[in-house]
Amino acid sequence: MYKYHDNGQLQVKGTFKDGEIEDGPWVEYHDNGHVRTQGTYKDGEEDGPWVVYNKYSIPYENLTGTYKNGVRVSD
Repeated sequence: MYKYHDNGQLQVKGTFKDGEIEDGPWVEYHDNGHVRTQGTYKDGEEDGPWVVYNKYSIPYENLTGTYKNGVRVSD
């Protein structure tokens, strides 16, 4: 699935299970084209390493880490 910002920049690139539930690699972008969020979903929940960036590509340390079933389990 691809979704675009009004300015034509890619907003979301990801996959769905059964057409409804986020499942697999997932990348969201700011409207300036920089990556906003990058990680993997499993059955609609964050699972594995995730990185969340501000619009200047600097990671938010309090949101970045390893997730299991949508819960942050480590930095």
